[in-house]
Amino acid sequence: MSQRTSQFKPISDGLAREIGRMHEDAARKFDGGTFGIELVKGDPEFQESLFKHWQQRVALRARLLPLIERPPLFSLELGLWKSKDGMISAVESAGSKFSDWALQVIGNPEFTLLPEPGVYDFVPSDVGELTGKNQVKTPELYVAQSRLGFIESPHESACSVRIAYSDQPMNEWRVLLSKPVADAYGDLSVLRVDRRGDGSWVSGGFADPGRVWGGDERLLLCRKHPLAA
Repeated sequence: MSQRTSQFKPISDGLAREIGRMHEDAARKFDGGTFGIELVKGDPEFQESLFKHWQQRVALRARLLPLIERPPLFSLELGLWKSKDGMISAVESAGSKFSDWALQVIGNPEFTLLPEPGVYDFVPSDVGELTGKNQVKTPELYVAQSRLGFIESPHESACSVRIAYSDQPMNEWRVLLSKPVADAYGDLSVLRVDRRGDGSWVSGGFADPGRVWGGDERLLLCRKHPLAA
């Protein structure tokens, strides 16, 4: 199993008061006057719409941060599965599927489960942003993630992310950069999470040293959660 954990520390009273003062100042400058503010105050969806606005601003401002400092898409507790069969069963019980390629990779003895629990962050990016290039070979991709402070994803990461990522956009896929493992044909491979018309999947992808990655290929980069590091 995997467990989704809180990504952020609770908001302090001081910060909450500071945000409150910012909203008070904005209300006084609002050109809709008292009439307009009274209508806003009476809106039953005010809090929900405010949270959506905050999330939009968070996403925009986060893009300005160095990649290693960005908020994660998920913070997940890994290392809770006792067997590969249990891991596969958990993913399938959540309504997702495995490609034959992914099962070949998982079946390799070199695909290992974590020996003890730990919390990991998964940060969305792509090859171009990570490396600054439109095309790179596999070794350069791994060097870039290490240089920026990320680590190789534990092998079970794709399965944990697959369970957590129930709202993955249609036709999106993201690769987890774990230590590559050979499939049944000897090709070094990694796992990825896909969502397409026939469902949500854990699939495989080539990761041999000679593979050329395009700059727009999507990734989920892994780091130890700050409170667990």
